[in-house]
Amino acid sequence: MTLGLVVIAALAQLYRGSAKSHQVTYTMARVGEDGRFAVDLLSSELRMAGYLSCGGGYASVASTLDTTDSWLYRTSGIEGYEYGASDIPNELDGEMRPGTDLLILRHASVDPERSVVADNPANAVIELGLDHGFQSGEVVVISNPSCTQSSIFQVTGLRNLSNPQAPSQFDAIEHNTTSPVNPGNCSASLFGSFDCDSPGAARSGAFQPGSVVSRFLVTAYYVTGDDPPWLARKRLGMENGEATVITERLVRNVEDLQLLYGRDTNNDGAHIVDDYVTADQVTDWSQVVSVNFGLLVRSSDGGVRTEATPQDFALPGKDIVTPGDRYLRRAFGNVIAIRNTLP
Repeated sequence: MTLGLVVIAALAQLYRGSAKSHQVTYTMARVGEDGRFAVDLLSSELRMAGYLSCGGGYASVASTLDTTDSWLYRTSGIEGYEYGASDIPNELDGEMRPGTDLLILRHASVDPERSVVADNPANAVIELGLDHGFQSGEVVVISNPSCTQSSIFQVTGLRNLSNPQAPSQFDAIEHNTTSPVNPGNCSASLFGSFDCDSPGAARSGAFQPGSVVSRFLVTAYYVTGDDPPWLARKRLGMENGEATVITERLVRNVEDLQLLYGRDTNNDGAHIVDDYVTADQVTDWSQVVSVNFGLLVRSSDGGVRTEATPQDFALPGKDIVTPGDRYLRRAFGNVIAIRNTLP
């Protein structure tokens, strides 16, 4: 009986050790999977920042959107906020985890991209062909084939130029200034480098066949203040025929997001990083040519680590000492060139 009890105790100890090892291995794999997914997502989005159906930063950019106050309707490809040192946009104030950063990216979508058949600037109508996929109220960007002009505007109506009697088929979009869509357009002219703070710089002109129209995507990435925290985003979308903010949760158990922005400050045209700074130190976002970002991801189960002791992690611009708990944590990150500002 004594030998039997010894054997049973040894087997029980072996089972507990094996179960603990399996739990740790599974948890590490899950944390790694979540972290890699978050890094890949942010990396791919950063690489698209500033894309307006043209590469490089040499096109004249116009915006007829009748507001420059909201983060949704600005034209810069990248923008960031440092918690506690920057005024967080109203839509995100109170939702962010204290001490974390906010990243806003803007670019044209690659799906759909529709080629211009004809442009009638006098009537503010652009013909794209049947089933172009755009809705009234959507914010879109148009770029000419030579990549010298990109313009952001809101679709104010739909037409069927080839068959005006067809009520449900449209081959053209309107961009006038009289439609009640929000925020609307301050100008029907789409040429020049201007926004609605300086509409006098707008010039009339026609986009030639072969120009491209795409949706204008605006996304804000942040960490929520919930428990558990999430990597989440707010994006410009459509609901009930109106442009609005849509909130989506992406990756659970992301505790922190920190960013440093690489600036080319000497205007030498080399697009080489001269320094890395936090968002509150950036005065001209067109100088940002690189982003160094880091994420801190924790396990779902708080009973993974053997010891409930603090851990030290270094994210870009911030050293973190975690609480003395038993969560398993891991830091992830990447450095991405903002390629649409490069030659």
